[in-house]
Amino acid sequence: MAATEKRARQMGMLWRAGLLAAVLAAPVSASRLTLAIGSEPLGQSDGGQCEQADGNMPTALVLTESDVERWDAQTAMWQLDAQRFPAAEGGRLSERCFVLSLDGKLLGRGVVLPVDTPRLTGYQTLNLVPRGQALWLQLTSGNHHNIHLLYVRELDAVLGTAARPASP
Repeated sequence: MAATEKRARQMGMLWRAGLLAAVLAAPVSASRLTLAIGSEPLGQSDGGQCEQADGNMPTALVLTESDVERWDAQTAMWQLDAQRFPAAEGGRLSERCFVLSLDGKLLGRGVVLPVDTPRLTGYQTLNLVPRGQALWLQLTSGNHHNIHLLYVRELDAVLGTAARPASP
């Protein structure tokens, strides 16, 4: 019986290795939008270190336009694929730095915060907005008074064609 289990394990490993090789060999379409979310929590910091973040920071997650389910150009909000990024897991993405790039060029960087956070910041803010089972993102100039939406035109150029329009 032990020999049979060992053989089954070996076959499973070979199958996974073959699957990995197929994935790596598949043609990769270049992503226009890259959103890197850092792996280091902000802690007690005000997020100032996020203004120095770049594409080389240790990341917990890297998102592209293929991770976006819906785009709402009116509110400049985009919904992540709810199967892979459920709203309940938004906490693991918050209180971190982000770097947003478009076509390989830095577009913005700042802090990732839940939309209902008591933390006030004047740094660019990627707001995490849970709606039902889905997690929506919105990029603003901060999270205090007199804020404005950021990069709406640039995001719409990519997400307006890559994602389904949001339902009214």
